[in-house]
Amino acid sequence: MLATLSLQRRVLPGLIASRPYSSTPDSNKKELEECYNRLDLSFENTKEAFKSKSNADIIRALVVLKLCGVQTLVNQNQIILAAMRRILGKTVFRSTLKNTFYGHFVAGETEEEVRPVVQKLRNYGVKSILDYSVEADISTQEATNKTVKGASEATVKPAAMMPLVDAKTLESTRERYNVHEQFGDRRHGVASARTYFYDGEEQCDKNRDIFKESINAVASASKNEGFVAVKITALGRPQLLLKLSEAIVQTQNFFKALTGQGSLQEGRLNEQEFTKKLKDLGVKTDSETVRKFFHEIDFDSDGVVDLHGWNHILDDHVKLGQIFQVLNIKTGALEPLIQNLSNEEEQEFRNMVRRTLDVAEHAIEKGVRIMVDAEQTYLQPAISKITIEMMKKYVYCQENLQFFCCQDGEFCDFHFGFQIFSFFVLWIHG
Repeated sequence: MLATLSLQRRVLPGLIASRPYSSTPDSNKKELEECYNRLDLSFENTKEAFKSKSNADIIRALVVLKLCGVQTLVNQNQIILAAMRRILGKTVFRSTLKNTFYGHFVAGETEEEVRPVVQKLRNYGVKSILDYSVEADISTQEATNKTVKGASEATVKPAAMMPLVDAKTLESTRERYNVHEQFGDRRHGVASARTYFYDGEEQCDKNRDIFKESINAVASASKNEGFVAVKITALGRPQLLLKLSEAIVQTQNFFKALTGQGSLQEGRLNEQEFTKKLKDLGVKTDSETVRKFFHEIDFDSDGVVDLHGWNHILDDHVKLGQIFQVLNIKTGALEPLIQNLSNEEEQEFRNMVRRTLDVAEHAIEKGVRIMVDAEQTYLQPAISKITIEMMKKYVYCQENLQFFCCQDGEFCDFHFGFQIFSFFVLWIHG
Protein backbone atom coordinates (compact mmCIF):
# COMPACT_ATOMS: atom_id res chain seq x y z
CA MET A 1 0.00 0.00 0.00
CA LEU A 2 1.20 3.52 -0.72
CA ALA A 3 0.12 6.06 1.85
CA THR A 4 0.25 9.75 1.01
CA LEU A 5 1.28 12.56 3.29
CA SER A 6 0.55 16.05 2.06
CA LEU A 7 2.44 19.32 1.77
CA GLN A 8 0.77 22.60 0.85
CA ARG A 9 2.37 23.69 -2.41
CA ARG A 10 1.60 27.38 -1.98
CA VAL A 11 4.09 27.51 0.89
CA LEU A 12 6.93 25.60 -0.71
CA PRO A 13 8.11 27.99 -3.44
CA GLY A 14 9.39 30.29 -0.72
CA LEU A 15 11.08 27.41 1.06
CA ILE A 16 12.65 25.31 -1.67
CA ALA A 17 15.41 27.41 -3.13
CA SER A 18 19.09 26.81 -3.73
CA ARG A 19 21.32 28.59 -1.28
CA PRO A 20 24.67 30.09 -2.30
CA TYR A 21 27.33 29.22 0.25
CA SER A 22 27.95 32.93 0.91
CA SER A 23 24.43 33.48 2.24
CA THR A 24 24.36 34.43 5.89
CA PRO A 25 22.46 32.62 8.65
CA ASP A 26 20.60 35.87 9.44
CA SER A 27 19.27 36.30 5.90
CA ASN A 28 18.23 32.65 5.75
CA LYS A 29 16.54 32.92 9.12
CA LYS A 30 14.65 36.02 7.98
CA GLU A 31 13.36 34.23 4.87
CA LEU A 32 12.34 31.23 6.98
CA GLU A 33 10.34 33.49 9.30
CA GLU A 34 8.64 35.21 6.34
CA CYS A 35 7.59 31.85 4.88
CA TYR A 36 6.37 30.64 8.26
CA ASN A 37 4.28 33.79 8.76
CA ARG A 38 2.44 33.08 5.48
CA LEU A 39 1.12 29.80 6.87
CA ASP A 40 -2.51 29.66 7.93
CA LEU A 41 -2.36 27.87 11.28
CA SER A 42 -5.89 28.74 12.38
CA PHE A 43 -7.50 25.78 10.54
CA GLU A 44 -10.64 27.92 10.27
CA ASN A 45 -10.73 28.28 6.49
CA THR A 46 -13.00 25.32 5.76
CA LYS A 47 -13.45 26.33 2.13
CA GLU A 48 -9.73 25.85 1.44
CA ALA A 49 -9.57 22.69 3.56
CA PHE A 50 -12.45 20.84 1.92
CA LYS A 51 -12.75 22.24 -1.61
CA SER A 52 -11.08 19.13 -3.07
CA LYS A 53 -13.46 16.78 -1.23
CA SER A 54 -16.86 15.47 -2.27
CA ASN A 55 -19.71 15.14 0.23
CA ALA A 56 -19.06 11.38 0.34
CA ASP A 57 -15.38 12.01 1.14
CA ILE A 58 -16.29 14.32 4.01
CA ILE A 59 -18.88 11.90 5.44
CA ARG A 60 -16.36 9.05 5.26
CA ALA A 61 -13.71 11.19 6.95
CA LEU A 62 -16.12 12.03 9.77
CA VAL A 63 -17.04 8.35 10.26
CA VAL A 64 -13.37 7.32 10.31
CA LEU A 65 -12.55 10.10 12.78
CA LYS A 66 -15.32 9.01 15.14
CA LEU A 67 -14.28 5.36 14.92
CA CYS A 68 -10.65 6.27 15.63
CA GLY A 69 -11.88 7.93 18.82
CA VAL A 70 -13.20 4.62 20.17
CA GLN A 71 -10.34 3.39 22.36
CA THR A 72 -11.42 -0.26 22.39
CA LEU A 73 -11.56 -0.31 18.60
CA VAL A 74 -8.09 1.20 18.33
CA ASN A 75 -6.50 -1.09 20.93
CA GLN A 76 -8.07 -4.28 19.55
CA ASN A 77 -7.87 -3.41 15.85
CA GLN A 78 -5.83 -6.48 14.84
CA ILE A 79 -8.28 -8.88 16.52
CA ILE A 80 -11.29 -7.08 15.04
CA LEU A 81 -9.80 -7.05 11.53
CA ALA A 82 -8.98 -10.77 11.73
CA ALA A 83 -12.56 -11.54 12.82
CA MET A 84 -14.01 -9.40 10.02
CA ARG A 85 -11.82 -11.17 7.48
CA ARG A 86 -13.12 -14.57 8.62
CA ILE A 87 -16.80 -13.51 8.75
CA LEU A 88 -17.03 -11.36 5.61
CA GLY A 89 -14.66 -13.23 3.37
CA LYS A 90 -11.73 -11.76 1.46
CA THR A 91 -13.70 -9.89 -1.23
CA VAL A 92 -16.25 -8.16 1.03
CA PHE A 93 -13.61 -7.47 3.69
CA ARG A 94 -11.33 -5.84 1.12
CA SER A 95 -14.17 -3.73 -0.28
CA THR A 96 -15.23 -2.62 3.22
CA LEU A 97 -11.75 -1.42 4.12
CA LYS A 98 -11.23 0.29 0.76
CA ASN A 99 -14.39 2.31 1.26
CA THR A 100 -13.59 3.28 4.86
CA PHE A 101 -10.16 3.40 6.51
CA TYR A 102 -8.00 2.47 3.53
CA GLY A 103 -9.95 4.75 1.24
CA HIS A 104 -9.34 7.64 3.61
CA PHE A 105 -5.67 7.06 4.44
CA VAL A 106 -4.19 5.04 1.56
CA ALA A 107 -3.54 6.39 -1.92
CA GLY A 108 -3.56 2.98 -3.58
CA GLU A 109 -1.93 -0.42 -3.95
CA THR A 110 -0.29 0.18 -7.32
CA GLU A 111 1.26 3.04 -9.25
CA GLU A 112 -1.83 3.12 -11.48
CA GLU A 113 -4.10 3.63 -8.45
CA VAL A 114 -1.81 6.20 -6.84
CA ARG A 115 -1.29 8.44 -9.88
CA PRO A 116 -4.83 9.95 -10.10
CA VAL A 117 -4.91 10.56 -6.32
CA VAL A 118 -1.59 12.41 -6.41
CA GLN A 119 -2.68 14.35 -9.50
CA LYS A 120 -5.94 15.40 -7.85
CA LEU A 121 -4.08 16.65 -4.76
CA ARG A 122 -1.63 18.47 -7.02
CA ASN A 123 -4.48 20.24 -8.79
CA TYR A 124 -5.45 21.74 -5.43
CA GLY A 125 -1.93 22.86 -4.55
CA VAL A 126 -0.98 19.88 -2.40
CA LYS A 127 2.20 17.86 -2.91
CA SER A 128 2.57 14.23 -1.86
CA ILE A 129 4.95 12.04 0.10
CA LEU A 130 4.63 8.35 -0.77
CA ASP A 131 5.27 5.79 1.94
CA TYR A 132 5.22 2.06 1.20
CA SER A 133 3.20 0.77 4.12
CA VAL A 134 2.36 -2.93 3.78
CA GLU A 135 2.84 -4.42 7.25
CA ALA A 136 4.23 -7.92 7.60
CA ASP A 137 1.52 -10.09 9.16
CA ILE A 138 3.62 -11.70 11.91
CA SER A 139 2.96 -12.29 15.59
CA THR A 140 4.83 -10.74 18.49
CA GLN A 141 6.62 -14.04 19.07
CA GLU A 142 7.71 -14.22 15.43
CA ALA A 143 8.96 -10.64 15.59
CA THR A 144 10.94 -11.41 18.75
CA ASN A 145 12.40 -14.56 17.18
CA LYS A 146 13.58 -12.57 14.16
CA THR A 147 15.24 -10.09 16.51
CA VAL A 148 17.00 -12.82 18.50
CA LYS A 149 18.09 -14.52 15.29
CA GLY A 150 19.65 -11.27 14.12
CA ALA A 151 21.35 -10.48 17.43
CA SER A 152 24.91 -9.19 17.20
CA GLU A 153 27.83 -10.38 19.30
CA ALA A 154 29.49 -6.99 18.89
CA THR A 155 29.91 -4.88 22.01
CA VAL A 156 30.71 -1.24 22.66
CA LYS A 157 33.56 -0.95 25.19
CA PRO A 158 33.72 2.60 26.54
CA ALA A 159 35.96 1.73 29.53
CA ALA A 160 38.90 3.41 27.77
CA MET A 161 37.16 6.77 28.31
CA MET A 162 37.40 6.55 32.09
CA PRO A 163 38.17 8.63 34.10
CA LEU A 164 37.40 11.37 31.55
CA VAL A 165 33.75 10.27 31.36
CA ASP A 166 32.14 9.19 34.62
CA ALA A 167 31.05 5.57 34.97
CA LYS A 168 27.41 6.51 35.57
CA THR A 169 27.16 8.28 32.19
CA LEU A 170 28.84 5.39 30.38
CA GLU A 171 26.56 2.80 32.00
CA SER A 172 23.32 4.74 31.46
CA THR A 173 24.23 5.11 27.77
CA ARG A 174 24.98 1.38 27.50
CA GLU A 175 21.60 0.52 29.06
CA ARG A 176 19.72 2.87 26.76
CA TYR A 177 21.13 1.24 23.61
CA ASN A 178 21.15 -2.36 24.75
CA VAL A 179 18.82 -4.98 23.24
CA HIS A 180 15.78 -5.05 25.52
CA GLU A 181 12.26 -6.47 25.52
CA GLN A 182 10.78 -3.50 23.64
CA PHE A 183 13.34 -4.00 20.88
CA GLY A 184 11.96 -7.50 20.24
CA ASP A 185 8.71 -6.26 18.67
CA ARG A 186 9.18 -2.58 17.81
CA ARG A 187 5.56 -2.21 16.65
CA HIS A 188 4.13 -1.90 20.18
CA GLY A 189 3.16 1.64 21.13
CA VAL A 190 4.27 3.04 17.77
CA ALA A 191 2.01 4.80 15.26
CA SER A 192 3.80 3.87 12.05
CA ALA A 193 3.00 2.98 8.47
CA ARG A 194 5.29 -0.04 8.74
CA THR A 195 7.87 -1.61 11.04
CA TYR A 196 10.55 -3.68 9.31
CA PHE A 197 12.10 -6.83 10.80
CA TYR A 198 15.38 -8.23 9.55
CA ASP A 199 14.82 -11.33 7.43
CA GLY A 200 18.12 -11.70 5.63
CA GLU A 201 20.17 -9.72 3.12
CA GLU A 202 18.04 -10.87 0.20
CA GLN A 203 14.91 -9.36 1.75
CA CYS A 204 16.79 -6.09 2.32
CA ASP A 205 17.64 -6.06 -1.39
CA LYS A 206 13.93 -6.53 -2.16
CA ASN A 207 13.05 -3.63 0.17
CA ARG A 208 15.57 -1.44 -1.67
CA ASP A 209 13.90 -2.31 -4.96
CA ILE A 210 10.48 -1.48 -3.47
CA PHE A 211 11.74 1.97 -2.43
CA LYS A 212 13.02 2.46 -5.98
CA GLU A 213 9.60 1.52 -7.35
CA SER A 214 8.01 4.05 -4.99
CA ILE A 215 10.43 6.68 -6.32
CA ASN A 216 9.39 5.79 -9.86
CA ALA A 217 5.74 6.16 -8.85
CA VAL A 218 6.41 9.59 -7.34
CA ALA A 219 8.36 10.75 -10.39
CA SER A 220 5.57 9.59 -12.70
CA ALA A 221 2.61 10.79 -10.64
CA SER A 222 3.88 14.09 -9.25
CA LYS A 223 6.04 15.35 -12.13
CA ASN A 224 9.22 15.30 -10.00
CA GLU A 225 7.67 17.42 -7.26
CA GLY A 226 7.03 14.69 -4.70
CA PHE A 227 8.75 13.02 -1.78
CA VAL A 228 9.36 9.42 -0.81
CA ALA A 229 9.53 8.24 2.81
CA VAL A 230 12.37 5.80 3.53
CA LYS A 231 13.14 3.68 6.59
CA ILE A 232 16.77 2.63 6.93
CA THR A 233 15.74 -0.36 9.09
CA ALA A 234 14.28 -1.84 5.89
CA LEU A 235 17.73 -1.86 4.30
CA GLY A 236 19.78 -3.71 6.92
CA ARG A 237 19.97 -5.30 10.34
CA PRO A 238 18.54 -2.96 13.03
CA GLN A 239 20.88 -4.48 15.66
CA LEU A 240 23.85 -2.97 13.82
CA LEU A 241 22.13 0.42 13.93
CA LEU A 242 21.65 -0.07 17.66
CA LYS A 243 25.39 -0.72 18.19
CA LEU A 244 26.26 2.22 15.97
CA SER A 245 23.90 4.45 17.97
CA GLU A 246 25.59 3.46 21.22
CA ALA A 247 29.04 4.07 19.73
CA ILE A 248 27.98 7.51 18.49
CA VAL A 249 26.51 8.56 21.84
CA GLN A 250 29.52 7.23 23.78
CA THR A 251 31.74 9.18 21.37
CA GLN A 252 29.64 12.26 22.09
CA ASN A 253 30.11 11.65 25.82
CA PHE A 254 33.87 11.44 25.31
CA PHE A 255 33.99 14.55 23.15
CA LYS A 256 31.84 16.66 25.48
CA ALA A 257 33.98 15.65 28.46
CA LEU A 258 37.17 16.37 26.51
CA THR A 259 36.08 19.84 25.36
CA GLY A 260 34.25 20.73 28.56
CA GLN A 261 31.27 21.93 26.50
CA GLY A 262 27.69 20.86 27.13
CA SER A 263 26.76 21.80 23.55
CA LEU A 264 28.25 19.64 20.80
CA GLN A 265 28.17 22.60 18.41
CA GLU A 266 30.45 24.69 20.64
CA GLY A 267 33.05 22.01 21.35
CA ARG A 268 36.11 22.59 19.15
CA LEU A 269 39.78 22.00 19.93
CA ASN A 270 42.92 22.83 17.99
CA GLU A 271 45.99 20.61 18.39
CA GLN A 272 47.51 22.75 21.15
CA GLU A 273 44.28 22.78 23.18
CA PHE A 274 43.79 19.07 22.54
CA THR A 275 47.31 18.29 23.78
CA LYS A 276 46.85 20.44 26.89
CA LYS A 277 43.59 18.68 27.76
CA LEU A 278 45.25 15.28 27.57
CA LYS A 279 48.27 16.49 29.52
CA ASP A 280 45.97 17.67 32.31
CA LEU A 281 44.56 14.13 32.39
CA GLY A 282 48.01 12.61 32.79
CA VAL A 283 48.41 11.30 29.24
CA LYS A 284 51.90 11.50 27.70
CA THR A 285 51.27 14.17 25.10
CA ASP A 286 54.61 13.70 23.33
CA SER A 287 53.43 10.26 22.26
CA GLU A 288 53.21 9.61 18.52
CA THR A 289 49.90 7.85 19.20
CA VAL A 290 48.37 11.06 20.55
CA ARG A 291 49.44 13.04 17.48
CA LYS A 292 48.15 10.28 15.24
CA PHE A 293 44.82 10.28 17.10
CA PHE A 294 44.42 14.03 16.63
CA HIS A 295 45.07 13.87 12.89
CA GLU A 296 42.79 10.85 12.49
CA ILE A 297 39.83 12.66 14.04
CA ASP A 298 40.61 15.89 12.17
CA PHE A 299 38.93 14.48 9.08
CA ASP A 300 38.71 17.74 7.14
CA SER A 301 42.36 18.67 7.97
CA ASP A 302 41.42 22.14 9.21
CA GLY A 303 43.61 21.86 12.33
CA VAL A 304 40.54 21.62 14.56
CA VAL A 305 38.63 18.59 15.82
CA ASP A 306 34.90 18.81 16.35
CA LEU A 307 32.12 16.26 16.39
CA HIS A 308 30.93 17.22 12.90
CA GLY A 309 34.17 15.80 11.52
CA TRP A 310 33.69 12.27 12.85
CA ASN A 311 32.50 10.77 9.59
CA HIS A 312 33.52 8.09 7.05
CA ILE A 313 30.24 6.26 7.69
CA LEU A 314 29.56 6.13 3.94
CA ASP A 315 33.09 5.14 2.91
CA ASP A 316 32.95 1.65 1.47
CA HIS A 317 36.61 0.87 2.21
CA VAL A 318 36.54 1.89 5.90
CA LYS A 319 35.39 -0.71 8.41
CA LEU A 320 32.89 0.25 11.10
CA GLY A 321 35.31 -0.93 13.80
CA GLN A 322 37.94 1.52 12.51
CA ILE A 323 35.71 4.59 12.46
CA PHE A 324 35.05 4.85 16.18
CA GLN A 325 38.38 4.74 17.97
CA VAL A 326 39.08 6.41 21.28
CA LEU A 327 42.25 7.19 23.16
CA ASN A 328 42.64 5.14 26.32
CA ILE A 329 43.23 7.81 28.94
CA LYS A 330 45.15 5.39 31.17
CA THR A 331 47.43 3.75 28.60
CA GLY A 332 47.59 6.40 25.87
CA ALA A 333 46.80 3.73 23.25
CA LEU A 334 44.13 3.86 20.57
CA GLU A 335 41.33 1.35 21.06
CA PRO A 336 38.30 0.50 18.88
CA LEU A 337 35.06 1.48 20.56
CA ILE A 338 33.06 -1.27 18.80
CA GLN A 339 34.62 -4.67 19.48
CA ASN A 340 33.91 -8.27 18.44
CA LEU A 341 32.33 -7.12 15.18
CA SER A 342 32.58 -10.04 12.77
CA ASN A 343 33.60 -9.73 9.13
CA GLU A 344 30.06 -10.80 8.20
CA GLU A 345 28.57 -7.97 10.28
CA GLU A 346 31.02 -5.48 8.75
CA GLN A 347 29.86 -6.60 5.32
CA GLU A 348 26.20 -6.40 6.34
CA PHE A 349 26.68 -2.81 7.48
CA ARG A 350 28.43 -1.93 4.20
CA ASN A 351 25.52 -3.57 2.35
CA MET A 352 23.05 -1.45 4.33
CA VAL A 353 24.92 1.74 3.45
CA ARG A 354 25.23 0.71 -0.19
CA ARG A 355 21.50 0.05 -0.44
CA THR A 356 20.76 3.44 1.14
CA LEU A 357 23.05 5.16 -1.36
CA ASP A 358 21.42 3.22 -4.22
CA VAL A 359 18.02 4.57 -3.16
CA ALA A 360 19.40 8.12 -2.84
CA GLU A 361 21.09 8.04 -6.24
CA HIS A 362 17.96 6.64 -7.88
CA ALA A 363 15.94 9.46 -6.31
CA ILE A 364 18.41 12.03 -7.68
CA GLU A 365 18.20 10.47 -11.13
CA LYS A 366 14.39 10.70 -11.04
CA GLY A 367 14.29 14.18 -9.46
CA VAL A 368 12.52 12.96 -6.31
CA ARG A 369 13.29 14.04 -2.75
CA ILE A 370 13.73 11.61 0.15
CA MET A 371 12.39 11.95 3.67
CA VAL A 372 14.20 9.64 6.11
CA ASP A 373 12.09 8.39 9.01
CA ALA A 374 13.74 8.97 12.41
CA GLU A 375 12.15 5.74 13.72
CA GLN A 376 12.65 4.62 17.35
CA THR A 377 14.65 6.84 19.72
CA TYR A 378 17.29 4.18 20.34
CA LEU A 379 18.02 3.97 16.60
CA GLN A 380 17.98 7.70 15.91
CA PRO A 381 21.69 8.54 16.48
CA ALA A 382 22.76 6.03 13.81
CA ILE A 383 19.98 6.96 11.38
CA SER A 384 20.66 10.67 11.85
CA LYS A 385 24.39 10.17 11.29
CA ILE A 386 23.87 8.22 8.07
CA THR A 387 21.32 10.79 6.87
CA ILE A 388 23.53 13.79 7.60
CA GLU A 389 26.44 12.19 5.73
CA MET A 390 24.14 11.50 2.77
CA MET A 391 23.11 15.16 2.81
CA LYS A 392 26.76 16.23 2.72
CA LYS A 393 27.31 13.91 -0.23
CA TYR A 394 24.25 14.71 -2.32
CA VAL A 395 22.59 17.98 -1.34
CA TYR A 396 25.00 20.64 -2.65
CA CYS A 397 23.77 22.95 -5.40
CA GLN A 398 20.32 21.38 -5.49
CA GLU A 399 16.91 22.58 -4.43
CA ASN A 400 16.01 20.62 -1.33
CA LEU A 401 13.83 20.62 1.74
CA GLN A 402 15.57 18.70 4.51
CA PHE A 403 13.91 16.94 7.42
CA PHE A 404 15.69 15.68 10.49
CA CYS A 405 15.03 14.69 14.03
CA CYS A 406 15.69 17.44 16.56
CA GLN A 407 16.60 15.06 19.36
CA ASP A 408 20.23 14.55 18.37
CA GLY A 409 22.24 17.60 19.35
CA GLU A 410 24.66 17.18 16.48
CA PHE A 411 22.00 18.12 13.94
CA CYS A 412 20.01 20.85 15.66
CA ASP A 413 22.21 23.87 15.04
CA PHE A 414 20.57 26.21 12.53
CA HIS A 415 23.82 27.98 11.65
CA PHE A 416 25.51 24.67 10.90
CA GLY A 417 22.70 23.67 8.60
CA PHE A 418 22.49 27.01 6.80
CA GLN A 419 26.22 27.18 6.14
CA ILE A 420 26.57 23.66 4.77
CA PHE A 421 23.32 22.68 3.08
CA SER A 422 20.93 24.26 0.63
CA PHE A 423 18.09 24.55 3.16
CA PHE A 424 16.40 22.49 5.78
CA VAL A 425 13.35 22.35 7.99
CA LEU A 426 13.53 20.54 11.30
CA TRP A 427 11.14 17.63 11.56
CA ILE A 428 10.56 16.47 15.12
CA HIS A 429 9.62 12.79 15.07
CA GLY A 430 7.47 12.01 18.08
